[in-house]
Amino acid sequence: MGSWFRRAVKTAFSPKYLFWTNTSLGMTFLCAGDAIQQKVVQPRMVRYLNKETHGDELPVKPLDWDRSRAMLGGGVFFGSVGHFWYKFLDSKFVGNSRKAIRNKLIAEFLIGVPLGFGSFLVVGFLEGKPAKENAKNFFNNIHLICLGDWGFYVPLQYFNFYYLPPQYRVLFVACITLVYDTFFSYLLHREEDDAVGNNADKRLTKELSTTSSSASTSSKSSSLLEVAS
Repeated sequence: MGSWFRRAVKTAFSPKYLFWTNTSLGMTFLCAGDAIQQKVVQPRMVRYLNKETHGDELPVKPLDWDRSRAMLGGGVFFGSVGHFWYKFLDSKFVGNSRKAIRNKLIAEFLIGVPLGFGSFLVVGFLEGKPAKENAKNFFNNIHLICLGDWGFYVPLQYFNFYYLPPQYRVLFVACITLVYDTFFSYLLHREEDDAVGNNADKRLTKELSTTSSSASTSSKSSSLLEVAS
């Protein structure tokens, strides 16, 4: 079993299949990050923001498969672009000397915002949103994108460039950015997720108000019956 697994990994990361492997990794991890955002992070955020009024009573929405498919398409963009990007960096700045790694990190620093912009356009397009809306969404979140990219993603790339062989670049990025992909999914759908939480809060408030009103009416009716008796 171990021997078969090693052969499979070696084949998958060979030059012949590396593009398809990297593209598949981008799809898998971005989609996984979105699923975590939908089913774990977003419901917890909604409950936390409304815990004083509703506690754990807020409903959890089902997985949005259309959104997941769009993120899967975004993963194709991430994985394929990442494949050629790291191939370019390793050919342009050869080795793992201090100078080569410094230049690679500077390039990563510079490419982060344009790559994020492209991702917003691609995922938004796959979700059927107009380009103007996608661009506006990006610029509304650009400060958070820069914070996540420059404060989390780029520093960890030092390990990638210094220790790992070139064929494992995208794999490493996919693994460390599962958290970043979850955060990125939140930014892509920030307004939608906030709207879902607000709507759920309003709906539950209305339901509780109706229930309370019904209970009050029922109590008054019982009191009147007792007086009449």
